[in-house]
Amino acid sequence: MNLRAITVACICMAMAGAVACDEGTPSGDPAAGEGSAAPTGDPGEAQNAGDASDEGDASDKAGERGDTQSNAPGDGDGDGDSTMTGGAAGSGGGDMMQSSMDDPPAMPSDGLCGRDEDQGSEDCDGVCDVGDSASSPDCDDSCGVGDSPDGHDCDQHVCGWRDEAGSADCDGICGDRDSSDGPDCDGFCAVVDGPIGPDCDRMCAPEDDVDSVDCDGGCGRGDSGDGSDCDGICDNGDEHSSADCDSSCAETDIPGGPDCEGLCEPGDHAAGSDCDTVCDYGEVGSVDCNALCDVGEGAGYDCTGTCELGEEGSVDCNGSCEEGDTDNGADCNGICNAGDELAGPDCNSICEEGEEDSLDCPVDCVVSDWSAWSECDAECDGGTQTRTRTIVVPAANGGAACPALEEFQACNTHSCCSDDPYSCGGYY
Repeated sequence: MNLRAITVACICMAMAGAVACDEGTPSGDPAAGEGSAAPTGDPGEAQNAGDASDEGDASDKAGERGDTQSNAPGDGDGDGDSTMTGGAAGSGGGDMMQSSMDDPPAMPSDGLCGRDEDQGSEDCDGVCDVGDSASSPDCDDSCGVGDSPDGHDCDQHVCGWRDEAGSADCDGICGDRDSSDGPDCDGFCAVVDGPIGPDCDRMCAPEDDVDSVDCDGGCGRGDSGDGSDCDGICDNGDEHSSADCDSSCAETDIPGGPDCEGLCEPGDHAAGSDCDTVCDYGEVGSVDCNALCDVGEGAGYDCTGTCELGEEGSVDCNGSCEEGDTDNGADCNGICNAGDELAGPDCNSICEEGEEDSLDCPVDCVVSDWSAWSECDAECDGGTQTRTRTIVVPAANGGAACPALEEFQACNTHSCCSDDPYSCGGYY
């Protein structure tokens, strides 16, 4: 066997798994160009054997082209075997090459689940890890318990309705960014929930935790009457018009609370802290006001400012005989005293002996000294200063009237431009 035959045999063994390549070994001398080198394995090969006596190099090239067309190695000896379709050696080599081209190479495992991989493969284990593709079988846009906090499915901020309780996104606390229908938010404000999350609306409901942000111990306008903040007693921490406070001071309400602020009003309970049987100003129609001005009463509905018989010591009988007082009341004794009203029964505009300080005698106005001038109200372009004085003794009974109690003067009249020419369009 010459060198070319050995080469062809080696190529056949490599490509076809050593399938009887020796059957295609030429028997003649290639240097002589004999055409008797046809293989004996298939009669059809004899038809493809050409006369290579004068075309050695051309046959070699044709053989190389034949190798490419049939996907089988040619021996390059010019015998035309590059185009053969029969024969065990030529056929076996072509089939092996065609099979390797049709089947794609197996992808090596890299530990990351890609979008073209199948669930259950070596790389795809049902857990969305860091590096897995967002569109892979492992990542479905819902954060599961086993998913990595840094994977595509988990953002560690928002617990959504598709996320799983106990996952990296869902920590059992309803935060301000969590979805209201996610596992962390159940519609009840818990102690651990965020102050502005979907579960907490600053209104204390029966299902809310006592110490949650919605329940602060004070009954508010939006709080439920059967929530932990509202107990039916209006106290200092409660709000007006809340479930506990109805604007009526009841016996059980706390003094100083919104319902009991020191004013007895219609609707208040007689035993409430606002009602003390003394009719005060603003308590018209209350249980404290019964049309009798009693000792200790203020300027209430029962006290009209008229001192009458039987009201001695009351707020209406204050030691001054005033208009409306009866001449037999405790304040009127027939003498016009200082403090009596000119229109009272004791005073008649006639200044008599002993009545020098009374309304029957004229009194001139007396004022205090001037105060210091105030600060100027402008730094430039003209400002104003003010000074005042007060009345010490008011004018009465035709006495001299009071003079002006306030004076003004100009100040800082210089132009602002002289202080800062640049601000007025000038230049330094």
